[in-house]
Amino acid sequence: MHVLIILFLFLSCLCLGHEKERLNSDDAAILHVFFQTLFEKEGGGYVLFNQKPVCWSGFSENDNSMPGTLVHRNSVAIKEGMRTWKSLDLKGKNIFLHCCHKENSYGSIDLLLINRSLFLKTIEDNLSLFQYVLGPKVNPSSLLESLLSARDFDSVLKGDRVLIGIILGFGTYNAIVGSRSENIRDSLISSADIPPIESKLTQAPQLTQNEKDFLFFSSSEALSKQSQVYPSFGFSSLEEEFNFLEDRTDLSPPSLRQEPAFIFGYVKDDRQSQVLIQKLEEVQSKVRALMQSPTFLADVLKMMTERAFEVDTSKQFDLRMNSWQIPQLNLIIAKNVWNQIKGNDQEYIKEFLMSFHEPVSQEDIRCGFFPNHYKTYVEQARNNLLESYHLFDRLEKDSEFTSVVTKKLYYKVLKKGSGEPLNESNFVKLTYQIIDPSDTCLVTEFSKILDPSKTIPGFAHGIKGMRIGETREIYMAPSLAYGVHTLLDKGIYLKAKITLLDILPDREAKNYPELTPLDLSFVFDPLFEQRVANENKQVARFEGVRVSKHYAKSKMVNIEEVYFHLINLKNGKNPSSISKSELELINKLHWNIYKNSL
Repeated sequence: MHVLIILFLFLSCLCLGHEKERLNSDDAAILHVFFQTLFEKEGGGYVLFNQKPVCWSGFSENDNSMPGTLVHRNSVAIKEGMRTWKSLDLKGKNIFLHCCHKENSYGSIDLLLINRSLFLKTIEDNLSLFQYVLGPKVNPSSLLESLLSARDFDSVLKGDRVLIGIILGFGTYNAIVGSRSENIRDSLISSADIPPIESKLTQAPQLTQNEKDFLFFSSSEALSKQSQVYPSFGFSSLEEEFNFLEDRTDLSPPSLRQEPAFIFGYVKDDRQSQVLIQKLEEVQSKVRALMQSPTFLADVLKMMTERAFEVDTSKQFDLRMNSWQIPQLNLIIAKNVWNQIKGNDQEYIKEFLMSFHEPVSQEDIRCGFFPNHYKTYVEQARNNLLESYHLFDRLEKDSEFTSVVTKKLYYKVLKKGSGEPLNESNFVKLTYQIIDPSDTCLVTEFSKILDPSKTIPGFAHGIKGMRIGETREIYMAPSLAYGVHTLLDKGIYLKAKITLLDILPDREAKNYPELTPLDLSFVFDPLFEQRVANENKQVARFEGVRVSKHYAKSKMVNIEEVYFHLINLKNGKNPSSISKSELELINKLHWNIYKNSL
């Protein structure tokens, strides 16, 4: 009898040991959507099938992005999924899910899905590159530990695009070429002008209207600092190199742009790239089959945790909310919306609220680049241009100055030189200092070798005719400097003190830039400001309608009541601070609204 009891207990324990773990319906639904989103949009499935060392996605603890957009939908799914993953204390053995909480006001979070074994192998295969950037002490294991303890994924890799591309699975050569192309484009468009180097408009004449608007309505303070980028071996200019790289590279082939997508830039004539694409397409078929499987979530959890789960996602119910918060739901929504729009100007807020309250058809608009206080940039440009006009009127009457272009370019000789005058065919060695209207020194260089053909017209033609040893003071009008499409202050004139140290006869320069002033009259044209104001209003109306229609999809939301609370918030009658639990409630509401399309 005792033997039978012992045998029964042994068999019971054996059965219990193989019993599948159960997930409740909420957790199962959330994780199903979470992994589907990571696989469809972010390339997460390639990590599970050993083809991608790291999948890097991001979201915000705050509800920053615009409801109704794909970016917002994905952020809601990832945020809710990560919260559930942590609450269940699920851990991978070879596949890790990790969040890096950045220290900024946006509540930004980097989500990393890491294939441990592939990550270690990839770093080992490219260790010299990683040590070159991160230092000789780095090794595969120490780098992985740093990533899993860091608050900022990007900072661990020093923001180096080559290293980031390698661990995202783009291939080493593709990462090198793609990084170079991106750095050049940033230098041409997204970095501040460096006097006296030619302007962004000259370096990248193919700029779109949106890119021109970006240069007008941005300042260098809003951008991260980066070092000057110079043409690499075999190229005479960044534009020439950028066009060469653009011709040689392409975005993922059409097959890999389909879900589950793998988006990356690759070198078209590179054999290793073709091998990589073939492998990616093979893995894509496996990921697609997994995503279409009726046991998708159970299979993913098994691959990640090596534990068996019983899940049922056949029925999707609304996520449950805290009952005590529901009566305050409309107020919480209003606070969330208000925190998204309150940083805009009054015109934007007025148009947004009007469209939120009475949504009509969403207008077809050109989505331009306009900051919250775009009028400031227009006023700054106008004031600076007027200041330059007054200055050059005075210079025209000053007998000490020589006019090169009337009311636009003047110089005064501070010290005479000797020898032959500088013409338009040689590189030069100079010492110079360039100053803005507020007497702030923008740049100082000693014994700098320059190609005058690659400088702004006011500088190049201002030094023309100088003799070795000569020192000049040169005044350049905005129209012969950087105009208003620049990340420097808009519409400023520049003053330069320049000494010619040498003319380099063995290094020939191309022709000087044309002495054709920029037409900046549009800045004073009422139609220009009206265009900007109208597009700003259109964006506000468009977003007001979109947000209103998004929340109206929930039967729990009363748009009239939300609007009432928004008006009170606008008038300062209610505090707008929003708690973490309220943000979690808002995310659940978004999730329920999106559930039919997720």
